[in-house]
Amino acid sequence: MYFSTEIFSIILKQVPNVSLFLVGNSPPIEIRRLAFPKDSHIEVTGYVNSLEPFYKASTVVVCPLRIGGGVKVKLLEAIRAGKAIVTTSVGVQGLNLRDSRALCVSDKKLEFAKIVIKFLMDPIARYQQEKKAVRFSETFPGWDQVIEEYVRCYNEVIPIIAKS
Repeated sequence: MYFSTEIFSIILKQVPNVSLFLVGNSPPIEIRRLAFPKDSHIEVTGYVNSLEPFYKASTVVVCPLRIGGGVKVKLLEAIRAGKAIVTTSVGVQGLNLRDSRALCVSDKKLEFAKIVIKFLMDPIARYQQEKKAVRFSETFPGWDQVIEEYVRCYNEVIPIIAKS
């Protein structure tokens, strides 16, 4: 709600043809209402099978979290997709990305909007940011490494369980 009402309106003044897609499972009624009237430039999808088509189609990914905890998997997915990303300090909590150049972090409404506008209006700046995301994503473990780690953990736990 905060982004849609406080920040998106600033962006819309500078980039009048921009659209905002709010993608997520079971959006509350106040979020669904943002898509009306039809000229609101906001589309609310509700549940989708995959975010991949949205990452491919997006120019900029925003994650304007102000509360929350845990690992923000969608941010990791957006980095892996090589997107220009703007988030808040809460958005990067738990990810050890605060000082990463793979995404831009701002907790200030006007600064957040200015960064998004820059990426929307300046394809060179956006491309440079996307390259940083791709380079950073190359440091992520692959599925083989993840499977290896799970097997290692199970191999440590099974003998302990067998003894008890």
